Amino acid sequence: MMILSRIWYVILALLLAAAYYVVALAVGQYNRRNQAAMEETLKADSQVVSWAMQVDARRRVDVLLLAAVDPSIAKALRAANGKDNVPPSSREEGARALRQFNEKLPPDYKNDILFIADREGRLVSQINYDVVNGFAEFELGGYPAVFDALHGFLRDDTWVWGGKIARVVARPVEDDVTQPPLGAVVGLRWVDNSFAKEIGKRTRTNIAFFALGQRVSHAATTDGFEETSLEALGSDLKAVWEDKGFREAGRTDVRPLGDDKGGALFVRLPGDAWELGAGFAVARPKVAIS
Repeated sequence: MMILSRIWYVILALLLAAAYYVVALAVGQYNRRNQAAMEETLKADSQVVSWAMQVDARRRVDVLLLAAVDPSIAKALRAANGKDNVPPSSREEGARALRQFNEKLPPDYKNDILFIADREGRLVSQINYDVVNGFAEFELGGYPAVFDALHGFLRDDTWVWGGKIARVVARPVEDDVTQPPLGAVVGLRWVDNSFAKEIGKRTRTNIAFFALGQRVSHAATTDGFEETSLEALGSDLKAVWEDKGFREAGRTDVRPLGDDKGGALFVRLPGDAWELGAGFAVARPKVAIS
């Protein structure tokens, strides 16, 4: 009987070892599949966010048409073009028209800053950016998006001003289709936490924007993901900037988030902000069992 009981012990031990092996194998396979699924989801997230920002810019350019055909704005530009100095009356009339235009827009499409530039790119009027009033020679024609708008094209871009990111749309102000545009109207929207939250909700992603090696704004919009997890992205930005894929192709592979709590993928923003390292990161939590 003792021999039989010992045999049963051996059989039970073998069965337990086999069961443990099967469970460990299943757990490993489950975690690997989840890791692969998270990486694919992050790649899709990054593409969807890029599309959402393009769609947002197109809509803002379309809305800017209302300002481009405003008679008061056209009148202010006519009075400024060809003059050595922009007449104060043109500045006041243009600013008043810009303010009225912006107040009529839905909250999602209001501009944080609006400019009018004449044919030479000189600033004629502005609202919500009074800092330029101290610079008589301030002009916008050197920016590619504004330059193209002054030549009849619709453009959007990303700028970095004072450590802040701005999404920019520009549209020509035309008076006669046989003549060059009178100037251009330019709208800016700061990429702050409210903007990040809007894009995050539209795309169902957790997103953070960064520039000059600093995190600028962020928003967590998916269930079970804490905004504090996005703070860990700040310590990774130097390594991201040195990443070959980010510098050359404009995106990284999926990188671990924090203490291996998830993954993040970094994408460089095209346009004027490219050389300043401006971009965004999308993040997802890690789903795994021990």
